[in-house]
Amino acid sequence: MNTCLSGIWTNSFGSKMSLIVDGTQIIGTYSSHTGSTGEYRLIGHCSKLSPSEQLGQSIAISIYWKNIHDGVKDESWHWSGTMCGQLQLDGTMTLTNAIVVSVAFEHYQKGNYIDELVFSKNGQLSQPEMDAIHQHFTLKEPTLPSYPLVGKWQNNTLTLDINQPHPISGYTQAHLITPGIELTLSGFIDVDAHKNMAQSLSLSGYNPITEETISMSGMLDYSSHHLTLYSWSAQPTSPEDSFMQTQMRALQFEKSG
Repeated sequence: MNTCLSGIWTNSFGSKMSLIVDGTQIIGTYSSHTGSTGEYRLIGHCSKLSPSEQLGQSIAISIYWKNIHDGVKDESWHWSGTMCGQLQLDGTMTLTNAIVVSVAFEHYQKGNYIDELVFSKNGQLSQPEMDAIHQHFTLKEPTLPSYPLVGKWQNNTLTLDINQPHPISGYTQAHLITPGIELTLSGFIDVDAHKNMAQSLSLSGYNPITEETISMSGMLDYSSHHLTLYSWSAQPTSPEDSFMQTQMRALQFEKSG
């Protein structure tokens, strides 16, 4: 277990992120009191090495903004998002936060919203807290309906093959095939999107060759066979070069199967 990254993290908004790290895999929950209030599943990846004086530790996280617990449902429960950045040796975790607003809610219009969040560690998780997080990812597999995002998407250089999500948690896996390597991604699909509604998606993974963590997020408009995803890549950098820690690019895909 990565003792640096595992634990409870908070930011200036009062949001709390509880992380369990196993190798390069991250699972956890995110609790927020900004906008809608709730607790949300997250899954992600990190580079293998803990932060050092020379290099930070890269991180990419996918979040599904559907409240784990019972509550008053609103349109923000359809949103997904990513956080991508790194942890430095001084304990500062700086993440680029991208929220996919697939459905308009209150004064938030449909689109992608970007912010920077800075977290600091605020303690370790107790065994009951870790057990509760694992329980959120231990779900029975009921009959799977069909979702428009599921299947194979391609462009000139990449193939993204998205698996069926869990119909309650939205958890899914995908395979990203590049010219040099095939990566396994994990994340979430909005499983509650209905007819005529855009469906949000968030995926994250780790490239062991470059030590970059990557995340991909976006939305599929209803009945469309074209998908635009924003890909965020975080690499370990020195503290002096941390302003270049995250790179973003837009990717266009077409449904092929």
